[in-house]
Parts: sequence; structure tokens; C-alpha cells
Amino acid sequence: MEFATIFDMDGVLVDTHDLIWNGVNNLLGKYKVTLTTEDIKRYIGKSLEDDVQDWNNRYSLSLNLEEFRVNLWQEQKASLKKLGSNSSLTTLLNELEANNISKGVGTSSSRFRAIKILDWSGLRNYFPVLVASEDVHNHKPSPDTFLKVAQKLSTPPENCIVIEDSYSGILAAKIAKMKAIGYLGNHNSKEDLIDADLIIKDFSELSYQKLSSMFNKDFKPNTRAFSNPIYKYKRLN
Repeated sequence: MEFATIFDMDGVLVDTHDLIWNGVNNLLGKYKVTLTTEDIKRYIGKSLEDDVQDWNNRYSLSLNLEEFRVNLWQEQKASLKKLGSNSSLTTLLNELEANNISKGVGTSSSRFRAIKILDWSGLRNYFPVLVASEDVHNHKPSPDTFLKVAQKLSTPPENCIVIEDSYSGILAAKIAKMKAIGYLGNHNSKEDLIDADLIIKDFSELSYQKLSSMFNKDFKPNTRAFSNPIYKYKRLN
């Protein structure tokens, strides 16, 4: 079975969750706004553009997107340079390379930031295709990001597997009629990944054979999508 793998970046390829949201709260704290753990779950996987717009509306702020982006980058940059790669992840990526499986990244991050992080973590050479926030008009949970990755990989959406850590990302994959694997970390829960076809805690649980088996006739995909009432999207026809 020929298939392609599409990876989210933040929280999946690299463990950036705390860096991002500590930085966000440092900046929002100047306006007496602090996002709780539950608040943050609303924004995981979405673009900074959508987040800033929501914060402006929700908290009556007038944040400038580009200014906030620059300041947030300065908050994170030093720590991001120290990020390493997950050994179980690189083992999987090397196995996929050996089996000629196409790989791409679909992220809500900016292209500049994504390239820097992939370079610093030593992962960039694994991914010939990168679709970032400025490459699509509609961001996750819209399927546009993953559909564009699939197009660039010359792979039909139904032959793609997405690995995501957020509900909005899982939902985007399911809307696109792709297989969805939920990556369970310290910042999310099984409930956040409820609509995934498979949930893992570590990349050591995956292999070429395991991924390939998701396309076998005896594999039972999760057909209960859109369980979270926050999101009101319909499947693509």
C-alpha cells in the first residue's frame, strides 16, 4: 500500500508546548490576561493569526499580529535553539525513508519559524514538503493545510496519515478524509484526541508496518468524528 505521512510540528515533531504558551502568557500578562490550561486547549493547533484575532475580541484588546509574532519569537528563540530530536521519532522517520514513504509537515506556524525549528532540531532533511500558516487562507480545523501537503506529495488524501496533538488538527485530518493518529503528551488528554483513529504516547509505538496496516480492510477507523461541540464543521463530500 502506497501512503504518505503528514506531521504536525509543535507538540509532535518538537516539544514546544510549554515554550509557546509560557511566552504567550508573558506577553498577554501585560494586559492582565492569563490563559488557563483549559483556555489554551482552545488554541492548540490553530494559527497565531486566528489566536490574536480571538484574544482581541474576547478580551477587548488591540494586539497587532506582526508585533505580537516578533515579540513571541524573541520569547522563545533561545530555548528553541536547544531543542533536540526524539530518538524514537528519528527511528521511525529513518524506517519510512527506507520504505520510500513520502513525508510532509503541515503546521499552523509561520514558514520562517517552522524552518528554523526543523533546522535546529535536525529534522528538516526528512521533510521535503512544508505547508505553513501563510500557505493557506483557512487554518486548522479547516482541512486546507493537510490537503495542500497531500497535493504537494502527489498523494490522494485518503492515502494520507496525519499525526497530530490537537483536536483541531485531528478534526482537520478527518474532514480531509485522511487517517488521523493522536499524539498524547503532557499537555493534552485522550478526550482531546477523541476522534483520532489511533492514539499513541510515543513514536516507538509506530512503525512502517503499523502505519501500513491502517489501510488494511480489517482496520477499523474511528467513524465518530466531530465530538467536540466547539467545532462545527462538515465532512468534505
